[in-house]
Amino acid sequence: MLPEAMPIELSARMQAAKATRSFPTISPFRLFVGLYVAAFALLVQQGHEADALRTFRYSLMFLALAFITNKLTSAEHVERPRIGNLPWIQCALIGSAIFFTGLVSSRLGSEDDTHFDVIGSVYSVGCWQFFVEVCAVYIGLRLVGLARTDLGLRKWVRGGTWVAVIWIATAIGFLTSDMLFGVIAPLEALHQVVLNVFRNGFSEEFLFRGVLLSRLRTVVNDDWALFTQAILFGIWHYGADVRASEGNALVTACFMITVQAVFGYALGYLALRTRSIAIGSAFHAIADATDII
Repeated sequence: MLPEAMPIELSARMQAAKATRSFPTISPFRLFVGLYVAAFALLVQQGHEADALRTFRYSLMFLALAFITNKLTSAEHVERPRIGNLPWIQCALIGSAIFFTGLVSSRLGSEDDTHFDVIGSVYSVGCWQFFVEVCAVYIGLRLVGLARTDLGLRKWVRGGTWVAVIWIATAIGFLTSDMLFGVIAPLEALHQVVLNVFRNGFSEEFLFRGVLLSRLRTVVNDDWALFTQAILFGIWHYGADVRASEGNALVTACFMITVQAVFGYALGYLALRTRSIAIGSAFHAIADATDII
């Protein structure tokens, strides 16, 4: 009886394996593009055609920069990050930093931010943000065995110099254009760039692309890690987006995807390919002082 049962069992296993192979898998990048297209269409439907077109041009710029980055760097340089000790402590530390700074920034400029006046004034300068997002997180992760290179604090790979020139030149080009057309005064532009190094540029790149992206890559593949950190980066900017949309929840969600999530995905890809957050930090500091978005 055993020889007769074997082919039946083998056939059942083969059919199950075939069914598993034929089951459609979702590509994180395609899912992200789908979310962007849906958000773009909703912005148009909500009467924000100009904003939708602007985010489309913005996305094309990042697509071009990502394409150039792909051509100038090698995937062979992308190594797996170390897990380190006490992963739950790492998760709690990163999650707390993201939640706390996101909560404070979401209350700045709102009508009911009276309790945040003192901390908000310090936070808006960038000192408090730098301490929470960089100093506290860095010290905590070093204590559980992670090296600075595990957090994106390293020199970029071969080909990264040209990538740095192209990305930073793009941001400087937009900033120069804004100054020439009177969007921002030169001294104010310089002031904003210096503040952004601590308030946005390095702080956010370290927390999201240096820390969060590398920790996500220890539990999921690179594609899903890029997708997840980009979506979280968009959600983290809820406060700015809800003010920009004047309280419209649907438009707020669309801005999160078409602006900050696109930004986060592109800079995450940059950090992944160059193994460093240096280029992204410089780009971010300059870009946030411009009228790119």
